[in-house]
Amino acid sequence: MSEKKDSPIYLYTGSEIGEKEDAIALLKKKAEKQYGSIDYYKYYWNDIVFSSVVAQLQNENLFIPCTFIVLDGAEALKNKGDVELLKAWLSSPGQSYLVLTTVENSVDKKLKDIVPKENQKTFWEMFEDKKEEWVTSFFRKNGYSITPDAVQAMLDMVENNTGALKTASSMVFQGYEKGSVITEENIEAILASTREESPFTLFNALVDTQNSAEARFENALSILSKLLYARSASGVAIIAGLTYCFKQLRLWNELLQKGEVPEKSPLFTNRSAQKRYREASRLYDQVHTAAVIALMAESDIKMRSSGSALEAMLLEKMLYEIIIKGGVKCSEYEEQISI
Repeated sequence: MSEKKDSPIYLYTGSEIGEKEDAIALLKKKAEKQYGSIDYYKYYWNDIVFSSVVAQLQNENLFIPCTFIVLDGAEALKNKGDVELLKAWLSSPGQSYLVLTTVENSVDKKLKDIVPKENQKTFWEMFEDKKEEWVTSFFRKNGYSITPDAVQAMLDMVENNTGALKTASSMVFQGYEKGSVITEENIEAILASTREESPFTLFNALVDTQNSAEARFENALSILSKLLYARSASGVAIIAGLTYCFKQLRLWNELLQKGEVPEKSPLFTNRSAQKRYREASRLYDQVHTAAVIALMAESDIKMRSSGSALEAMLLEKMLYEIIIKGGVKCSEYEEQISI
């Protein structure tokens, strides 16, 4: 009897991007060991036609024995026709791998059902004390010491997944010689001027209670412009990141409604996240949060159907509706004058 071939489809969910990338790297090494060499591609959902990705998996390359594709944005893969395409490929996958990823913690059941359970993994965000331990250990392994205040400064300034923390740490290493003791001032000197924008920093601008709604809108537009100009995040990825944040805010508000203390919940162990959602809850209660999540879902659909030509305009309008209107859609008149 021939040996059963492992399924070539994987589903990696969750917001811990660094560990997720490490897992993908291990899969790539496995494929390279098995086939000698691979043709590697990474795509984002809004940038592709899904049928073309499946076709690429099915087409064998005479010179490269294995096609390895990572597709980010798996939360959007819910169309029955797309799932059927995946099933057809899996019936005869050839020498190819497909890794589906998302920052969400779950995907559509139709997709989840066709991925073997052993090939599914959710990469949960680390607890606060584990993040502090991770940063301290990472600096030590690279020949540096770091003070507790500097660790906290880094966690406050950097998106808290190990991928972003590795990138930020590498920036610090370039600025100081090995053997140095890295202080809070060192972290701020390096990271304050090089911090990259992300959907998470955009959310922070949305909920900054120290600013007026007009100032928050202006700051949000500035961050959005940087994201789109640098192509560091697509429109769909921006909405996905904001949706994740507002869903976390919904959990925070649910705990408040139950009379519980969100800061004591294992769901909110990061101090900077606690501050973020504490501020956000002053601006968006459960009703407004639900409205914003629904609004973003509608904006996502419009963006996918209209293509990249209207991406910036739709995102600007969405931010106006979230910040200025509190999640209420613009009237036709407002749509003409708001953006």
